[in-house]
Amino acid sequence: MKHLLGTNILIILIAKKISRAIGGLKHVHRFVKTNSLITLYKALILPLFDYCDIVWSGLNDGLASSLQKSQNRAARIITRCSYEIRSVAILERLHLVGTTLQQGN
Repeated sequence: MKHLLGTNILIILIAKKISRAIGGLKHVHRFVKTNSLITLYKALILPLFDYCDIVWSGLNDGLASSLQKSQNRAARIITRCSYEIRSVAILERLHLVGTTLQQGN
């Protein structure tokens, strides 16, 4: 039980780091080209998803959904796509399908 609680706290902390990094992308996306946003994503955010990827497979549905939504949000910011376009199409366009938790909706 203690191990599971510690894992959940670690994941929540990493999710907060991911969210802050995505906020940074949102602040600069108007001033930076898409290729540069992809580079920033791969340098600052993707390593956080890849960190302890073994742990990600055992996540409860709530935490997994939260992390997937973060990845989807980052992809929308990078591509400047509206919510009318499915997340999985955006992730495929960026070659990010299957790089983290699940295929987006």
